[in-house]
Amino acid sequence: MTVKVKIKSTAEPDKVTVKIKAPAEPDKSTVEHPLKMKLKLRRTLEGYFQIDDHPEIMIVVQPQKNSIITFPREEYGDHIYDAQDRFFRYLASKGVIQPETVRGGKVYGSIEAQYAEESNIGGKSEEIVVFSISKFIEDERPYYMADEAREEEFEKFLLEPDEEASTELGEIPAAQAKGSIPKVQTRRYITGLYEERRRRKQEAKIVRIKP
Repeated sequence: MTVKVKIKSTAEPDKVTVKIKAPAEPDKSTVEHPLKMKLKLRRTLEGYFQIDDHPEIMIVVQPQKNSIITFPREEYGDHIYDAQDRFFRYLASKGVIQPETVRGGKVYGSIEAQYAEESNIGGKSEEIVVFSISKFIEDERPYYMADEAREEEFEKFLLEPDEEASTELGEIPAAQAKGSIPKVQTRRYITGLYEERRRRKQEAKIVRIKP
């Protein structure tokens, strides 16, 4: 049986056009930028975070205990308590701490609060806490800068007064006795007796009794 095979030239292949488009620029509104902050933060031997940026209180974050503690820095008083109250109110308003856990600490003048062990909004709890603390300090900084500027201006007014608020030495003569504090620091009854005798002697010199 004979098999015949015919070979014909194949038709030209179809032209395929490939278009390469440049990648679209990402939407700047949806690009995630890393959050940056600057803090005077140090890690203690126990692994706590000690934040020293606030001028009146020291803030300590304890990741192992899920707690935040504030300590007075140098002074005690109502103004220190007000700073602590503002701090925990701020964290409570941002949903960082559990408001019902705010209480006095073991150290005199300290106040502490608890925060959740795990975050349900992404990120580590201690990172969110530290970032929230930095935002609070950032909001407080202008107030303390203005207060410091007022103190420097008052100190300059006392040490370097202008001509209107100062007098030259000797311009106003000094009186023989000024103020309410006597020069001789003795007991009250002795001072009173001395002053009474002096007063009588002066009256005797001024008043002349005629015969």
